[in-house]
Amino acid sequence: MSPWTCTGPPGEEHEPVNNSTPVCTVCGRPREESEKNPPPNGTSKGPKPPKSTLIAASTAALVVVGGVFIWQLPNIPVLCDTVGNCAVDKENQKLYETAVSEADSAVNAANQATQVSELQQARDRLQGAIEQLRSVSPESKQVYLQAQDALTDYEGQLTSMDERLQKEQVAQQKLNQATNQANSAQQQSSQASTLEEFEAAQAKWQEATKALKEIPDNTFVTAQKEQKLPQYQKKVTELEDKIEQKVAAQRQRRNSSQNYHRGDIEQKVDNAQRQRRNSSRHYHRGDRTGSRGTPPPPDPKSPADPCNPVWGDPAPGCSSSQSGSSSEPVW
Repeated sequence: MSPWTCTGPPGEEHEPVNNSTPVCTVCGRPREESEKNPPPNGTSKGPKPPKSTLIAASTAALVVVGGVFIWQLPNIPVLCDTVGNCAVDKENQKLYETAVSEADSAVNAANQATQVSELQQARDRLQGAIEQLRSVSPESKQVYLQAQDALTDYEGQLTSMDERLQKEQVAQQKLNQATNQANSAQQQSSQASTLEEFEAAQAKWQEATKALKEIPDNTFVTAQKEQKLPQYQKKVTELEDKIEQKVAAQRQRRNSSQNYHRGDIEQKVDNAQRQRRNSSRHYHRGDRTGSRGTPPPPDPKSPADPCNPVWGDPAPGCSSSQSGSSSEPVW
């Protein structure tokens, strides 16, 4: 059988199809009928595709277009705001949640800190979380408002943490100062032997005690302050006793020395007075008995006068005018 072409019955034309069978493989029209009623004007319409093919093609096109639309939807502000699916919102939300989690962890670490270094680390972590919250974009209105509320809370906690950190740092410095003063005072106390050295050692202990008293309460080192303060005060009291002993000993030595010198002076004065009394007594005794004692040696420059001898009675034959009015020695 020779091949033949079928275009379908009138009203149901399809694309020309070459057939080698008596019946059209598309519309089932017999060859004889197709040859008796050829397409008008020698033209023929091609066969129409099946409806299932058209439906499948339409569905595929919708899937492709829908996928592209959904993929780009987070990047279309007008549309993503409506459905709450903007990409920038997701980024800011993730940033906000991470910052809040870090801030809460830092605050908890600060509350559990037992030394200055741990508190400093917690403070730095809270500062970093605050910086993250500040970077939340205002484009995400809802997340931005949440971040602002969180900032108010965490910035207040950061201020309190800074004040506590400063208080702890001062307390630690005072404890270090007191400890250094105490070590120096202990060494000085063990080597002291004079009053001045004991006083210097006591001054060191007093400075250490003062530094301890300046440590604020409710700090990491408060327990050490309460432990060391009675020990330091005891050292001050012990040195006070030693100083009083040294002062008493010096006073006693001073009194002994003064008494010795006073007695020596009094003895000398008494000896001088006794000597003067003895001299006066010998003079008056000699006057009463007529004894003139030992005369002074004669002056070699003055000639001897027998009527007025230096010592003894005038020579016989001397008148009273020649011998003077008194027979008393001239000295």
